[in-house]
Amino acid sequence: MKSFFFHALNLLLCFFIFNNTTIVANTIDTTIIENCFKSNASNAYANFELFINTGTAKKSTRVFYIAGKTTDFDNGYDSKIFSGVAVKLALYTKFVSSKKDRKLSIQTVPNEYEKMVIPVGLIIGANKEITFSVVSKNFPENLNIYLEDRLNNTFINLSKQTYTYKTTATTSGVGQFFIHTSTNLPSPPNTALWTGITNTDWHTFSNWFSNTVPTTTADVIIPSDATNYPTANSAVTFNSLLINYGASFIPKKTAIGIVTYKRAIATTNWHLIAAPVTGENTKNLIEKQVFATGSGNNIGIGTFINNGNIPWNYATATTANQIISGAGIAVKLKKPGELSITGTANTNTINYPITTGSRNNFNFIGNPFTAYLNSEKFALQNTNVLNAQTIWLWNGTQYVTYNANNPIEISPGQGFFVEANSNATINFDISNQSHQTSDTFKRPTSKTSFELFVANETVKKSTKVFYIANKNTGFDNGYDSKIFGGIKSAGFDVFTELVAENKGDKLAIQTLPNTNMEAMIIPLGIIAKAGEKVIFSVNTQNFSSDVKIYLEDRIANTFTNISQKNYKVTLEKEAKGTGQFYIHTNSKNLAEAPTKEISQNVTIYKSINNSITISGLQTQNASLDMYSILGQKIISTSFKSTGIHVIELPKIAKGVYIIKLNSDLGKLHKKIILD
Repeated sequence: MKSFFFHALNLLLCFFIFNNTTIVANTIDTTIIENCFKSNASNAYANFELFINTGTAKKSTRVFYIAGKTTDFDNGYDSKIFSGVAVKLALYTKFVSSKKDRKLSIQTVPNEYEKMVIPVGLIIGANKEITFSVVSKNFPENLNIYLEDRLNNTFINLSKQTYTYKTTATTSGVGQFFIHTSTNLPSPPNTALWTGITNTDWHTFSNWFSNTVPTTTADVIIPSDATNYPTANSAVTFNSLLINYGASFIPKKTAIGIVTYKRAIATTNWHLIAAPVTGENTKNLIEKQVFATGSGNNIGIGTFINNGNIPWNYATATTANQIISGAGIAVKLKKPGELSITGTANTNTINYPITTGSRNNFNFIGNPFTAYLNSEKFALQNTNVLNAQTIWLWNGTQYVTYNANNPIEISPGQGFFVEANSNATINFDISNQSHQTSDTFKRPTSKTSFELFVANETVKKSTKVFYIANKNTGFDNGYDSKIFGGIKSAGFDVFTELVAENKGDKLAIQTLPNTNMEAMIIPLGIIAKAGEKVIFSVNTQNFSSDVKIYLEDRIANTFTNISQKNYKVTLEKEAKGTGQFYIHTNSKNLAEAPTKEISQNVTIYKSINNSITISGLQTQNASLDMYSILGQKIISTSFKSTGIHVIELPKIAKGVYIIKLNSDLGKLHKKIILD
C-alpha cells in the first residue's frame, strides 16, 4: 500500500511540480519532466521550445507544427500554463488568430512556417535581466527561428544566438515579443501596435505600444484583447491596418490604406458574413481560404435570392464577383479557421438596394463597417423601407429573431436578414457605429417576459412574449416580429399569433401590454408531423410569483400549468398552425375554470390567395355566411374544424364584409376588410 501511495504521489508531482519545463500534458506532448514521461511527439513533428533564463529561474513554452491544425484552438493540442497558484514568472505564447485569451504552454499550429507570427507573452517583474534561447527539432533545413523585439525594433536569430533583455517595468502580457520562422532575416517592420491603454483616441501617443502615433507608412495592428479600440476623429493614413476578430476601428474622416479584417470561423457550419470594407471580391477570398465543396463545382460561398424556387446561388472556384458593401454572403470552410477580408475602410453612409421578390421579400445584407452596428437604431433608421423593425441572424443551427426587445450589437462583417416592404434602398448610417468589449448581445433592461419551448426528439424551438407598458394586443412595430420566412421551414417550428387584429402572421416575438394580463389569450401555433411526440416547457422572467403560465390544449380539453411542469403530447394530426394550443397567464387554477365564450377563442382574418382563415375553432358542426356591407350574401358554407380552417372566396371587390359564424359552441359576428 505504501509503495502504491508513493507511486501515485510521484505521478502527481510529474504533472504539477514546478521545475524548468512545461507542466501540462496534452495529446501531442505527454510532458517531459525529468524521466516521468517520454515525449513521442517531440520525435515526430517539427517543434521548438523557447526558454527564458533569469539566472535564478528558467521557464519555457513549446510550439508544434502539424499539418491540418489551425491557428485557433485545437482541443488536445493547445494547452494553457498551469494557473493553480499565483505566478510571478512565466513564458507563454498566444494563439496566432483567435479571440480566446489563453496563455499557452503548448501551442500547435499548421506547418505553414513562414506565414505565421506567434505572439510571445511574459510575466516578470521590473529590472530583471532575461536571456532568450531556443531548441528546435525536426525543422526543415535552413529554417531559422527569429525573435522579434518590437520595442527595440530588432530581430534576433535564436537558432544561432541568444538574446538578452532587461525589463524596465513589471511586464504581464504580449505585444513586445514575437516569433517568426524564416529562411532569411525578416526586414525590421514599421509596425504600430495599438493597446488602447488610455482611451479610444487614435492620436493619443500612450494608446500605442511604441508610445508614438503611427506614421503614414506604418503597418498597424489592432489586437482582439485591447483595453479600448481606436476612433480616428481626423483623417489617417497608413500602409496597412490589420483588425483582429472582436476588435473594431471607427474612422470619422478619411482612412487611406489597405485594411484587413480577420474573422474567426470556429466550425465547418455555414456562417453569415459581409465585407466590412470596400474592394474585396470572391476571387481573393477563394485564394486566401479553403472552402467546402458541394454538388457539381459549387463551393462554400453563397448569395441569397428572393425570386424563383432556389434561395441560394453558389460560387465556383473560378467565381470573381465584386463583394458590394452592405451585401450578405454565406460561407462554409472546409476546416475551422479564419477568414481575412481586405479592402479600404468605409467612411461614409452605405446605401444598399433591397427588393421584394416572387418567393418572399427577405433580403440578405450585412454590416459594412469595421465597428459594431446597433440593430435597434438600424431598424428605426430604415423603418420606411422595412416590413417590420426586425432582423434575423443565423446562429449556426437556426435563425434567431431580434427586435427592440432584444437588440444586438452586430459585429463587423456580420451578415443578417431583413424583410423589405418595397423595392428601395437601405441605409447603413455612418453615425451608427460603436466599440464593444466583445461581440455579445446587449444586456436589455429587465422586462416581464416568457420564452416557450417546443421540442421533439431532435429539435428544440422557441417563441417569446414580452409584457411592456403602453403596448397593444395588436401589431407594435419593432416589438412584434415574425419567424424567419426567407427559407422554407425544416418542418418543425413554434410561434404565436396576435391576440387582436390577427392576420395570421407567425410571430417569433410578441409584445403585449403589462396590464389586464389574465384577459389575454395567446394563440400558439406549431408546425409538426402527425404522430410526433412534442414537449412544451417555459422560462419566465420578472413575473409576479402568483402568476402562472397555462397551456390550453383544446383537443385534449386540458389546462396545464407549464410554469410547474412540462406538457407532453402526441399529435393526432399534422400541425400546420394555431387552433389546438393557447397560452394563458393567470393567478387562478385554470384547470377548474369554465370554457370561455367563442368570441374569446376564435379569430377570423383574411389570408393569402383570396381566402379567409378561421382559427381556434374545434367543432364538428359549423357554418359561415359572408355578406357585403349592403347586405348581399356572398357565400354560405358548412364545415368541420379541428383548430384551423381556410375558406376560399369568389372573386369579389375590395371593401368591408360581414362574417356570421355559427357553431355548436356559439356564434360570432365579425367585420373584415379585403384589400
